[in-house]
Amino acid sequence: MGTRKAKYWGTWYQGYEGTWYGKDEKDSVALKAQLDEWLQKAKENVAHLDQYNNGLLKAVIVPHAGYSYSGATAAHSYARIDPSLYDRVFVLGPSHYYRMSDCRVTPFEQLETPFGPLSIDVACCESLVSSKLFTYLDKSVDMQEHSLELQFPFLKAVFGNSPVKLVNIMVGVLDPAAKEEYGKQLVPYMKDPRTLFVISSDFCHWGKRFHYQYYDRQDGEIFQSIEKLDRLGMDCIERQNAKEFNAYLEKYQNTICGRNPISVLLEMIGHWNDSPPMNSNNRDKIPLETLFVRYDQSMKCKTFEDLSVSYAAAWTVER
Repeated sequence: MGTRKAKYWGTWYQGYEGTWYGKDEKDSVALKAQLDEWLQKAKENVAHLDQYNNGLLKAVIVPHAGYSYSGATAAHSYARIDPSLYDRVFVLGPSHYYRMSDCRVTPFEQLETPFGPLSIDVACCESLVSSKLFTYLDKSVDMQEHSLELQFPFLKAVFGNSPVKLVNIMVGVLDPAAKEEYGKQLVPYMKDPRTLFVISSDFCHWGKRFHYQYYDRQDGEIFQSIEKLDRLGMDCIERQNAKEFNAYLEKYQNTICGRNPISVLLEMIGHWNDSPPMNSNNRDKIPLETLFVRYDQSMKCKTFEDLSVSYAAAWTVER
């Protein structure tokens, strides 16, 4: 088991507003102040929403770029979390560096963050692996992936000294049947009122570097076309329609890196009323609502030499 070290601390997230590839800086005090500031501003931005004050939060969609790019948007996802309400957090993220066609859980029992360790729900991981649908990640693959790690400092900042435990799952490239099966397998955990799901994903990666330059001139500037493209996908997610989201991806090939974790979330929502809860808390037939509360781009692209990554924050709440 052991402890997973914070590989990207000092580069992708630091104690100052530098770039993700910049100076190695590990100032945990400054980083905590930065996250607290983003979280406070995010709470002020979303406080007027009815969904901010009503309904149990069941899942969030959060970006995972360097904090100088996506930190303010990520804070809008985390601003809705009341740490007293949860004992366990599932973190689902895509695999950027290792090709796989299944879902795998972390082999570690603890996670290093700049603000102290986070614990893994080892028993839950063992239970998932015993189902034969999940396997354990290789430690080196786990260490290399940033989509999971970029969530840990925010989670520690929000939960503080709470005894919350995490279940980290790396999601590979899944076919439709696999997406549905994993959603069906995970939805009983989602129905546990003390469990929260964090879905790690950026949205459109646009530019030559990403081999994707979709542009509809009728939408205006390139960055406006990118936003419209992203919002078409976000609309599918808000409608909580897994098949519609898959059809959107097939049509536009939008480079949403967390499309597979998002699809698993949509399958969980689809099975929400079809599966029994983890305990006898009568949580059947409680409707879910998903809404996006923040959207941003790393750059407003105007020429085909530009590049950008889009970021979005969403909540799934009981209604």
